[in-house]
Amino acid sequence: MNTKSPSTRCPFANTPLEPAPNVSTARQEAVAYAERYAASPNSAYDFFDRGDCTNFVSQVMRAGGFSNIGPGIDDPRGGDSDDWYQGDYAGPGKDYSTTWTLARENHNFMTQHSERGRIVGIQKLNTAAPATYDPLAPSKAGLLPGDLIYYKKRDGSINHIAVYVGQVKDSRGNLVDVVDQHSVDSGCEKHAPWTPNPAGDYVGGPSQAEFVSVSY
Repeated sequence: MNTKSPSTRCPFANTPLEPAPNVSTARQEAVAYAERYAASPNSAYDFFDRGDCTNFVSQVMRAGGFSNIGPGIDDPRGGDSDDWYQGDYAGPGKDYSTTWTLARENHNFMTQHSERGRIVGIQKLNTAAPATYDPLAPSKAGLLPGDLIYYKKRDGSINHIAVYVGQVKDSRGNLVDVVDQHSVDSGCEKHAPWTPNPAGDYVGGPSQAEFVSVSY
């Protein structure tokens, strides 16, 4: 159990974002959605208690202008990585594509099928040595507010996604890149530092964060 106080786990939750660069209206709407619903999930959507990170990111994508794709006759169960949708129009038992709800499938959709996601940087992870992380790694890789960060565990699987929303200033006035997310483990959902919550999942092996630029 994490016994730290909420302020320690999430020091920037109430810290305002620094002024953002000039971005498209669609991107602004994606970020506005993330800011509104990071800490208080949108009741218009289902909430997945065992892991809602991808569902939240998909809602952000939709707010930024992504439209339903699929399912098609080649994919009666909605499991193809080139589909992305939510809505009861799909038929009984097919309200969500796997790309809407699973982090690894969303990654495959964005980087391999959608033509709207491009990996622009990779950061090796080692949560046993958090001091080695650059607090500005996402922005240095070229991420803009509304872009995505995918987290790969030491077993090689992607198990988390967060939305990069910009920068805040810490108590010393230094800039820090932050994300909005739905996270069961971190205890920090709004303006969380982009670095993963310290846990054994991200120690050694291929543990890494992938910075993905999104075309809104």
